[in-house]
Amino acid sequence: DLGFNIYKKSYLYKQVVLIEELSSISLIFRNLSFAGNNNLVLATSGKYLDFIFTLIYAPIAKPDIFLFARKRLSFMKDSLTVFSNIIHAVDVRSDMEMWLILALTFSFSSTLNEHEKELCFMTSKVEPVIDKYHAHSVDILSKVICGSFVNKKKLSNILTGKASDKNVITMITMNFGDTCFEDGLLLKSTFSLFVSVLPTIRIHQGIECFSEIFQTCLESLLGCLTLTEILENGSTFKRNVALDILTSPESLGMILQHLSFVYAAIYVNIKDSSSEVQALMSARCAELANNLIECAINYAVTNETVDEDLTKLCGVSRLLGSMENVISMLMTVRMPQQISEQVVRTLNISNKLGRLVRV
Repeated sequence: DLGFNIYKKSYLYKQVVLIEELSSISLIFRNLSFAGNNNLVLATSGKYLDFIFTLIYAPIAKPDIFLFARKRLSFMKDSLTVFSNIIHAVDVRSDMEMWLILALTFSFSSTLNEHEKELCFMTSKVEPVIDKYHAHSVDILSKVICGSFVNKKKLSNILTGKASDKNVITMITMNFGDTCFEDGLLLKSTFSLFVSVLPTIRIHQGIECFSEIFQTCLESLLGCLTLTEILENGSTFKRNVALDILTSPESLGMILQHLSFVYAAIYVNIKDSSSEVQALMSARCAELANNLIECAINYAVTNETVDEDLTKLCGVSRLLGSMENVISMLMTVRMPQQISEQVVRTLNISNKLGRLVRV
């Protein structure tokens, strides 16, 4: 069959025709989202939001109706691109919508393989070709949860199992297991999505690899900071999730404190207006490290697991970074307040941890 009369054959196959028409509509909206103020119009249109969330839900719930896997991928890529353009202005209306956004971002992010899971790794390797949309996922999630208190609350409900929609709970447990709201697996997976985009595996080569994706790194840090807020204020997990993150083989606490010191040094040496973003990066790295350590300590104190948890926490190499670096940052006259505040906080946490372990 050389495909003669292919158009006629396809035209008579009504399901193929409907899929192609839907594909054309999806592509039109995708292109519209790039131009002018169209993103605001789309983000505030209830009918369009109904359309795009249905477009995300349908390939998940009824994949067979799309006939071709490539078409399902095309629809999901269109949705991802549109959300990257409009999500900063979207007010998520339900727990189901928030779960669909989260599911979409998971679909395009790198994942841990079985060996990495066994070793309790927190970050997965992001392949530039295979996982080229991982940065889009980080962009979408960071914007949706950092731009609105309502959106942040809905994400908190999803991650902690407090969603009012039972269908959402069912879909989550089908994908992450029945105990994901007890051991914090969904929150850790979301944290992994954010932090995996940071090129921590190449930190020994310098910070150029971070500077190449500076904006994405900042979005990643902001997303992780939001998750630590949820962990501190809205979780009822039966595991010390922050401790799990800090004791992972990557030594995230040490890496974050090192990055904070390096970017603070760059700020001091550049001495121009462009260095403000370096100061912001430094402060956010230190803040995330401090938040995680405080979450781990507070959980241990609240759940009376101080001996076991904090002994394990103290065993993490350079958890609080190099004390020489911390002191030098504190004594630098030109250091911005946002960095100095985190340095003082690091020292207070160190003293608090020392007192609790001695007791």
